[in-house]
Amino acid sequence: MHDAEHAVKTLFDKSADIINNQTTQQQFAQYVAQRFAIFDEMSQAFALDLVGFEVDGRHFWIYQETVKPPNISQLTVRHDVLRDIWPEQNNLINFEGKGKVKSLEFADNVELLTVEFNTQSH
Repeated sequence: MHDAEHAVKTLFDKSADIINNQTTQQQFAQYVAQRFAIFDEMSQAFALDLVGFEVDGRHFWIYQETVKPPNISQLTVRHDVLRDIWPEQNNLINFEGKGKVKSLEFADNVELLTVEFNTQSH
């Protein structure tokens, strides 16, 4: 939330208030949705629908959903949120639900990262 509070003043205007203003919240959620994408093994982007957002204490949650394909062995992710404002911004994504938790950390000039999943059942 701390980064988002500062970002909206740069992205939108000096009076933008992500904590109390739903219009600013919607604008920020759309900004994030435009800078986050997930691709399958064939480099086809998943159709992500922005389904909501909420302020939760020190966090601003943005919810997107897509249809889950039958088999996922790997995903490639683009996560450029806030990096257009602060190029040194690091973004971390954790994947849960397909075995061991896997993480991708976007740092430096990295725009795309791939995570692989074990498709064998135990």
